[in-house]
Amino acid sequence: MGAGVGSDSPATTSHAGAIVAEGDFALAVYDENPAMAEQAAKDFGVLAIGNLRQDDLAAFDVAVICTPTDTHVPYLRKLLAAGARVIVCEKPVCNDLRSLRTAEQTYDRGESLVLVNYFRRFLPAYAALQSTIARLASGQGVRAIAVRYQRGFLNNASHALDLLQFLLGWDILAAKASVTSCSADEFPNDPTLSLCGVWNDAELTVTGLPRVKFSLFEIDIFMEQSAVRIYDRGDVVEIETAKKGGGYYSPLRTISRRSDCLGACLHHLYVRVRKVLQGKTAEDNFAASLRLAQWMLHTRKRGAKACHD
Repeated sequence: MGAGVGSDSPATTSHAGAIVAEGDFALAVYDENPAMAEQAAKDFGVLAIGNLRQDDLAAFDVAVICTPTDTHVPYLRKLLAAGARVIVCEKPVCNDLRSLRTAEQTYDRGESLVLVNYFRRFLPAYAALQSTIARLASGQGVRAIAVRYQRGFLNNASHALDLLQFLLGWDILAAKASVTSCSADEFPNDPTLSLCGVWNDAELTVTGLPRVKFSLFEIDIFMEQSAVRIYDRGDVVEIETAKKGGGYYSPLRTISRRSDCLGACLHHLYVRVRKVLQGKTAEDNFAASLRLAQWMLHTRKRGAKACHD
């Protein structure tokens, strides 16, 4: 994830590769395993750092945390104290409520902006979709939302729920949902949950698919006479609508379809980083990511209890 060491295409699938491709960042890499850092430095022709000394961290404008989730908050504390202008952190921010509170308090005391890599919210296709949904929903209202995912509630359902926060402008803390099923299939500490509830008067269903051997990420947003369908990992977005009138409910028909929505996803993340550095925006998504983590961790706790019961 950080440097793609050992993968077939590290230059296109890793943060280090994306940063080098941008062409205007001087990159240094660090890993607790020095051999990994040296290999990454060799792959990309950049500097490997042997120790993360606090004085040295202050020299960096941008820092990227692509480490196991339970190490995110300790690194965030170091980087926020060092005053890095922009911190990019892989999702989720943390995997327990104590770390979440620490992250929130540390962020409030610092001046850095933190971009959590729920990458779909940084893509042009989804910025355009946000405007389309606002236009459609203004006259119809959102009636129901359906999410389908697999491989861990916090790890993967969080992508869908964050995207919904972004597209609808809704706060996840307003959602009320009950856990309907739980399967500790892929990650022992992050079961795949299914939920049913209400979010801002819209029916919310989240269907987790345990023990399936394929990749799935789908979202349906249903309005009174329109639907937005997001599928193929979010790479395809379709807008559907029904004819008005006629004395009976008309079927939906596709009026627009956009593919390749995920193209160059890490590039667009670093476009946002550059805008922050240039003073063109002072907006990050850290607070929204913490609220999402809070809601999901509480929900996961209820789900884990259901697993054991």
